[in-house]
Amino acid sequence: MACTCSSPKKKIFYAYIELRTKQTDGILGGYAPPPGSVKEVTVCTECGAAEFTIPDDERRAFRVG
Repeated sequence: MACTCSSPKKKIFYAYIELRTKQTDGILGGYAPPPGSVKEVTVCTECGAAEFTIPDDERRAFRVG
């Protein structure tokens, strides 16, 4: 669900994000592309919604299979 809170409630944080293809019994597994660059993550301090974008050059790693 998209955040509809006001802009002042949104803050920017920075993180290395590791995305995995599966989780079994709480344990991450499957394929994971290299972490890549630091991502700018926008977090709403009111509802908790967060979003980030993966650049084109890093998105190639998700085209496996």
